[in-house]
Amino acid sequence: MENQIQEHIDQNPDLKHQVDLIVSIPGLGQRTAIKLVAELMDIAGYADARSLAASVGVTPSQHRSGTSVNSTSHISKVGNGALRGALWWPAVSAMQHNPVIRNFVKTLRKAKKHNFAIIIAVIRKLLQLVYGVIKNDMPFDPNWSTSKA
Repeated sequence: MENQIQEHIDQNPDLKHQVDLIVSIPGLGQRTAIKLVAELMDIAGYADARSLAASVGVTPSQHRSGTSVNSTSHISKVGNGALRGALWWPAVSAMQHNPVIRNFVKTLRKAKKHNFAIIIAVIRKLLQLVYGVIKNDMPFDPNWSTSKA
């Protein structure tokens, strides 16, 4: 099955290009890139990275009714649960190997965020990076924000 999927991607230059752009992000491998392209179809068609994260279900959801007005927020989980699960271990990997994510995690740890919340935030950040490389049609550059300032 994996060979057939790889052959299909190799035969379709647009899919291959999208997978290559996603794989340029440290922490995301070939399998994850293929799953993202297959499940999300047209990533560049999303209005912004926030709507992409919402479709996967890693956006915050606050409870504002009844007596629980002051309760903590949780992830919405309204979205693609299989994709959310498929991004868990790549997020853990990105925390070690991606310099942008590593700095982001340091900030979250200083704010004393729980490990689960950090991983969900990393998944969201990875989706933002995926959206950015696809939308700009450029491979991942860890120094992009400093070179554009």
